[in-house]
Amino acid sequence: MEEKKEIESWKSETQKEVEKAQKEMSDFQEKIRKKIEDYQKWWQSKPSEYRKKESNRESYNRNLDEYDNELDEKIAYYNGYIEKLNWGIGQLGT
Repeated sequence: MEEKKEIESWKSETQKEVEKAQKEMSDFQEKIRKKIEDYQKWWQSKPSEYRKKESNRESYNRNLDEYDNELDEKIAYYNGYIEKLNWGIGQLGT
């Protein structure tokens, strides 16, 4: 009986960790989207002469790519982490 309570406690704690990770992932996605949005607004505020210059366009695109890569890496991390937590919850149920 005590073992069953302990298992339920682990399940509950692990589920809370899943929810925490999901929130962190969502918060990070929002943070990066905001950065991208602000960067795009900044870019649009520049004169067309500045935006036409090849080196400026390359820098702008490189920075956008870095934001996208950072977002992709973090999403992959959190998805893997959440998957493992859910696997652990499943193992506790058997």
